[in-house]
Amino acid sequence: MVWRLPESGLDGFREQVREKLASVPSGSMELRRLEEIESALYFRWAEIDPPAALADVSAIPKSLDFEIDARRENLLKSVLAAWMRTEPDAAYTSVKDHKDFGHIGRDMLVQTWTPENVFENASRFPDNHRDLLGWYCVAAAKKEEHRNAMLAALEAQPDMKDGDWAKFLLFREW
Repeated sequence: MVWRLPESGLDGFREQVREKLASVPSGSMELRRLEEIESALYFRWAEIDPPAALADVSAIPKSLDFEIDARRENLLKSVLAAWMRTEPDAAYTSVKDHKDFGHIGRDMLVQTWTPENVFENASRFPDNHRDLLGWYCVAAAKKEEHRNAMLAALEAQPDMKDGDWAKFLLFREW
């Protein structure tokens, strides 16, 4: 139902949910339900204005409270999921150097890749090529079909930058 909300009403709905979240007991079903609604509101906001939604999540301070940090991370994942549907490179670039969010953006970005396009995609990020290629291989190694396709792709490009590193990760995870 959140996707039906008018753009003009999103701020008000988010504020109402935040107010309710502040008064709901920790660990309750109502808290989980409100967090799901909040997450959906952020997803919707990110479909409209991803940088603004990301800035809002980034403004939530890191906390020693596990629940607050988990909520912050879930909101970030909602924003990035929406943004990566249309502009995965921009979504990743917006968080890649963030100390708390960079790994989440990286993990979500490589999930959008396939063995057929991994090299092209990784080459768009020369400063993070090794890291991105490596994380793709770690994920690909978990599925035999993806692992075999990735190994074949690496064999077809024997002089590829970081190819040995990629093979090592594929075999290590195997």
